Order: sequence, then structure tokens, then C-alpha cells
Amino acid sequence: MSTFKDYTLILVGKTGLGKSTTGNTIIGEPKFQASDSGKSVTSECQVEEGENFGYRVTVVDTPGVMDTTVNSDEAKVKTRGEMIEAISECTDSGKRALCLVLKYGERFTEENKKSLYILTCVFGDEFLAKSCVIIFTHGDSFDENYEEEEKSFDEWCREQQEELGDLLKACEYRCVLFRNKTESVDIKKNEMEELFRCVEALNESYTDEKFTNAKKRHKRLLLESNLKRKLDYFNKKIEDLHTEIDEITLNDSNEETIQALKDKAEEILNEIKLEEDGVFYDNGELSLLKDQINRIEKIFTKSDELLHFAKLNEIKRKMLNDIRSRKSNITQSRRSDFAVKRITVEIHKHEIEKLRNHWREHVKIFIRSDVICQKLFKDSGNNTFLSEQDLNVFDNVFQKFDLMMDELRILEEDVTLSEKNRTEKEIDDEIKALFEKLHSIPSTETNTKTATEIKNEADALIESLKGDTRLDKFLEQIIDLKTQAEQKITKCENNYKKWAVGLGVGIATGLVGTAGVVAMCSKHVVANVVGKFAPSAANFLLNFGSRVCTRLFNN
Repeated sequence: MSTFKDYTLILVGKTGLGKSTTGNTIIGEPKFQASDSGKSVTSECQVEEGENFGYRVTVVDTPGVMDTTVNSDEAKVKTRGEMIEAISECTDSGKRALCLVLKYGERFTEENKKSLYILTCVFGDEFLAKSCVIIFTHGDSFDENYEEEEKSFDEWCREQQEELGDLLKACEYRCVLFRNKTESVDIKKNEMEELFRCVEALNESYTDEKFTNAKKRHKRLLLESNLKRKLDYFNKKIEDLHTEIDEITLNDSNEETIQALKDKAEEILNEIKLEEDGVFYDNGELSLLKDQINRIEKIFTKSDELLHFAKLNEIKRKMLNDIRSRKSNITQSRRSDFAVKRITVEIHKHEIEKLRNHWREHVKIFIRSDVICQKLFKDSGNNTFLSEQDLNVFDNVFQKFDLMMDELRILEEDVTLSEKNRTEKEIDDEIKALFEKLHSIPSTETNTKTATEIKNEADALIESLKGDTRLDKFLEQIIDLKTQAEQKITKCENNYKKWAVGLGVGIATGLVGTAGVVAMCSKHVVANVVGKFAPSAANFLLNFGSRVCTRLFNN
């Protein structure tokens, strides 16, 4: 059974400190290319595995922080990406650690500070305390410096002051000295044992959660490095939307145009969210693109308001069309004779009132369900806020309804006054004209429309003569007119039924077969044939014909 334990070490640090050589020492084989110059040899992450002194270890060698081939600003973004790549190379099992490589005897320079800052940005503020071990290279120089003093490396670490001392303290003095020049197996074994003792002493391994957080920090740095360009891009798109809003407001555009603008705003917001997705923010920290998000949200509010009023105006347009149509009918009624005018006034009054109530309820329902504007008063009956601004849109429309009703009342008064001023001869002539119209209806007529109109006009005559002393003189004639009209209505209905049955029989004839048609069978013959069917089938044929007739007649 294997006694090996798995470890994964990520080597990080400034260029030229000997990370690659250190990696070779850890895995026990010269797999990493090393260089004595200050130029970075490792241009991308390199992963190697080895088994050394009883330790199975994976080493991830990263390009140097503050790589000499790039400038400082580029180094931040470049290092973030490289560190993310390095973390992704780690195995899932075993212990993970970040190994910060420093050179013994080197002064802690401003460049070192920048490198440490970048690493903190990548791995988080607590990476030193919880997940890091410091490896000092060129330990042979330490042995030479303290050969006579017999000072231990741990004592030296705890004596350090200022920036280096703060760094070692933050890392809780988990420090290991590597001697690059030594060939001693015992020394190398002791160094490995000390390294993995420090790794085992870590408070936390570098977890997947930290890896995810590091990726977010990397995205934050990428966004920051391109922030000005992103802001210019989004601000230009938002300004274009504001220009469209101004045009829509000026031109009173339709719903489709406004919805198209809203869709554009949605696309821009999605772009912003995509840029923001996975970006690291401290608790309570505002988004780097918060102003652009706020501006888009205001555009949504404005477009919703415009869409709302576009819908209101569309309702208003339909209402006005109804009003124009109704006014046209009223105008035609003014040109009609008294008998027609008397009936149409009542019809108009009923239809206009019905239309007005329909639109009033429609408007209220719409406002209750779609109100966006400033809410000014409350409809307590429905516990719903209504917008006075919305209702004002329809004030002039409902005024037009009221004016139409006033116009109808005037027309009604004109009719009444005209009827009262009619002479007995005019009344007698009107009754005679109605009788003539009634008698002109053919005996075979199936349409009840004319007879019904005459009956209604007879009723209207009686109503108009109420309280008039002349009513007694004409009452008998008018009642006779009404009675004959009712009889004619009944006659027309019976004619229609016979016609429908005849048509049904004719259809049945066709269904029986063309032989019956060729033989010119009579309806009675066909009826006899149909009668031979089951009763339900016969009824179906006759009823089918009747329904066809009804459909044709109604059309």
C-alpha cells in the first residue's frame, strides 16, 4: 500500500527569484527550465508531478509577477489571468498551498510590494495567513553569513522588521530556506520535510471557494482595466436611447415604436449585466457600472409611461371613431321623416348610453391594471389608485358623449314639437301611408323587418298622441294598423318556416340521389323516401336543410 500523500503547490513570486529551480528541487527532477538572468523563462503556467522523499507532489510554476516583458498596468491583468490558470491546474485531492518565493538577502523593494499587492488582489487579503508558505531561495548565502553565529533561520525570520517583517508575521512565520547549490541529500530531505510541515500547519487549504473568489477578483481587475472604454461605450448607447425617447415624445409614436425602444434598453442592460457577472465586490460596495444601470432603469420607467399613454390614446382614438360614426347616424336621422326620426332617436339614445358606459368601464379597468403615472387620488370602492392624469385624457371624449346626448334630446324635442303641431290631416295621411306600406308586403314574404317597423311606428304614434284630444279619433285606426302588422309578422314567420322546410326537402332530394332529380320526383315522393330512413336520419336531413336556409337568409 502506498505511503505517499498528495500535495499541490503553486509557486508564485517576482521574476528572477528561482521559482523554476525551486520547483525542480521539490519534485526531485529537472523538469522546469531555469535561468540565472533576471528575465522570466516561464511565459505560461507549467505543471509537473513527482515523488520525492516520500511525498507525491504536483508543482504549478507560474510566470513571474511583474514580468520584465510587460509594464506595470499590464502586469496586473496578466498576473491575474495566469494565477487563475494556475489554480485551475490543481488536482482535486490532497492539500493545496500557495508558495511565495523570495530571495534571501534581497532588499524588500517597491517592486516586491507591487508584486505582493497583485498577489493579494488575486488570492484575497487572507491568503498569507491561511494558505501561504514562504520559500526563501539562495539559502547557501544564509549559511555563509551566520556560519559562526549559529543563528537559526527561524530566529532570523522573527528578527526582521518593516515590510519584510510584517510579511513574515502575516504568514505566521511559515518559512522554509532552500539551498540552491547544495548537493547534500540530507539537507534537501530536511528542507522538504520542513516545507511539508509548514503546509500541514496551514489553517486552510486553498479551496474551490477561494478559487471561485479569485476568478471574481480577476474579472474585477479586467473590468477596471477597461472601465473607461466600457463607460464610453454604454454611455453612447444610452444617449442614443434618450434621443429616441425625445423623438417619440415629440411625435406621439405608437406602441410598436415604444416597445422597440424598450427592447433596445433591455439589450443594453443585459450587456451591462454580462460585464458585471462574476465580478468581485465587497459587501455593500456599489457596482462600477451603477450609474449606467440607473440610467437604463429610468429609461424603462419613461418608456413604460410612454407605452401607457400610447395605449390610452389608442383607446381614445377608437372611442372617437365610435362617436364620429354615431354622430353621422344622428345627422342622417335629422333628414328622415317624422315616423323614422321618432324611432331612431330612441335607438340612438339607447346605443350611445350603452357605448358610453362600455368605454367608461373599459378605461377604468385599463387604468386600474396599467397605471404608471403619479397616483393622485383613490377609488375607495375598489381600493385601487387611479391617476387623475390618465382620466383627464378622456375628459373631452366623455364630453363628446354628453354633447351627443344633448343633441339627441334636442332632436327628440323637435320631433315631439313637430308631432304636436301636426294637423289632423297630416296624422291621417301618415296612418294611410303606413297601411299602404303594410298592404304592399307580398303574401309570400318571409322577412318580418318591414312589418315590424310598421308595428313600432304604430306604437310610437300612440305614444306621441298621449294627452292629445285627437288620440280618441285615431286610436281605433292605429290599433287596427298595429293588429294587422302583427298578423303580417306571423304570416312572414310561417312563410319562412315553409320555405326552410322546402329547402331542407330539396337538400334531402340531392342526398337521396340524382335519380330522384332526373325523374323529377315530387316533394311528396322525396318525403316518402326520406320517411323510409330511421326517424333520426330523416329529421337530420330536414333540419340540416332548414339550418342551411337560415344561414343563407341571415347572410
